Amino acid sequence: MTWNLDGLTVRGEIDNSRPHSVTGWLKLAGEPIPLTLTLTGDCGRELRGKRFRFESPRALSGRPAIASLSDDEVAWQQVGPTGSINLERNGDGAPLRLEIEWFGQNGRVVMRMTKPVIEFVTEEVSDLETPPGRDAGRPRPDEPTDLDGPHTDPTAWEGQSSEDADDDPYELFPAELHRMFDADAKHVDAAAVGDEECGRTIHEIELMEEAIENGEGVPVCDVLDPPLRLPKPEQATDGEIDVALKALLARLAKHGIAFEICEHFTVREAYALLVEEICPHELTHPSLDAKRWVQQFSTSDFCDKCDAELDAELDQIDDEAEGDI
Repeated sequence: MTWNLDGLTVRGEIDNSRPHSVTGWLKLAGEPIPLTLTLTGDCGRELRGKRFRFESPRALSGRPAIASLSDDEVAWQQVGPTGSINLERNGDGAPLRLEIEWFGQNGRVVMRMTKPVIEFVTEEVSDLETPPGRDAGRPRPDEPTDLDGPHTDPTAWEGQSSEDADDDPYELFPAELHRMFDADAKHVDAAAVGDEECGRTIHEIELMEEAIENGEGVPVCDVLDPPLRLPKPEQATDGEIDVALKALLARLAKHGIAFEICEHFTVREAYALLVEEICPHELTHPSLDAKRWVQQFSTSDFCDKCDAELDAELDQIDDEAEGDI
């Protein structure tokens, strides 16, 4: 199945300033919240290594972009491998046709835009100016949460949680008043997002917690049904590695499993890590597939150079903190 966004994309942003990583967002006609992208791969030659914004002067309006899919079926945080991301120009160099393709949770997705208005961004930025997606703020199965156990706060008194100690360290307010504050806060949250949406989000978080705490995870490779026949990393050519890696990432994306490649790993090294270590030994929770949760794996978790860079950054922060005292 191909999800075609031709004529439905109003504007967007793509960032390929880091190798093997394409991030960004697409604002779709008729949809209040943009589609966010966290993809593995690179743009084509014209756009590789660049960050750019684009807009269509002729985007359609008045009909939802997801008319053929229900809201529950759409993964608003798209992961997976890149396909063709290219820009064609006419004879005088003006943008003629922009194509953005990837293979995510909803299968193949393609967007073609004729005569786009494009602005290349040259300044250094730490994050994309991305409007929040529908999955923004939701913990991912691989992110640390309170499920890992209580976090001890040395400032908390015995019998108090860290949160309680921060809210009322001297116990100035009676318990009944605290309960009233909590009720008011829940009422405000529900009013902000709607009772139905708030209840659904809470229910989904509870399902995720239950799956991670009590569910039996399975090796990542077990979700590949039917299994993929993949070449051995040490025997394949570079071209075969590229094809096999994208095929594997496309299949994993169907289950919300993403894979990030740090700047220190080659594509061959990343492929070897994925097929020899992550797929057979790391666990995932298929019961969460329907909830569109994203589970992120990264070569940085296995990279000595990334560890050394992180240690150096932490040492610098400690030194600066000591200097401010």
